[in-house]
Amino acid sequence: MGQLSSWLNLSRASTGVDVRAVSISFRAPLEHDRKALEDFFGCPVQRTT
Repeated sequence: MGQLSSWLNLSRASTGVDVRAVSISFRAPLEHDRKALEDFFGCPVQRTT
């Protein structure tokens, strides 16, 4: 969890967006939405249930 937390803090600092809020918004994204998020954040996005 520590690594994820660090990534969230880094991403929020660099993008000005609270990544945790984004994760909630895209809780069950469609495949093309997930790909778009990966392109936006530049890292893998996990689909949550």
